[in-house]
Amino acid sequence: MSQTFDWIQFSEGRARFAGGYRCWDEEGRDTFALELRGNQYFGEIDNAFLDNHNDYNLVIRAFGYGRGEDVGMPGVGDADVLGVGVRGIFTPEEEAIARTLVLQLVQAGLEFEDPPIVLDQTDTSRFMGKITFQEGWMLVWSDHIDTSAMADYSTQISARPTTLTIPQSCRGNALSKLENYK
Repeated sequence: MSQTFDWIQFSEGRARFAGGYRCWDEEGRDTFALELRGNQYFGEIDNAFLDNHNDYNLVIRAFGYGRGEDVGMPGVGDADVLGVGVRGIFTPEEEAIARTLVLQLVQAGLEFEDPPIVLDQTDTSRFMGKITFQEGWMLVWSDHIDTSAMADYSTQISARPTTLTIPQSCRGNALSKLENYK
């Protein structure tokens, strides 16, 4: 069993919950990290509470930051003087890998003895299984663009909003542990 912030190796790569960061805007954010291209990239994960204000789903707000403290900083449009943006730009294949890693990370986190705060469940508050990837969560080269000849890449990025749901059968073990905890 992994510890809350340990790297977890999946067939597609490594992922981990990275904890809370006080970011560039002084706002606290819950983060995760994925290893892509041999580098660690951070993203923001948050609760999206339902109308009952207890149960929740998850939303992936942004991803691709090279440092945890940069999470939430405006993206590629605010490149520094060297033309290097704060967030990485990824291929469609890397986006698919990242989505898979996030889903696997959340599924694994539900089994942790000490889950990260975004997956904390009580007898009155439960994760309902839906993970939404906010529009623009990851900067992705459009499939039809020749990336080797890009001059103005900021207008050539596509966003793919998606919602994934963890099946009840995969959430069952975590929920049964919770029932035994009462």
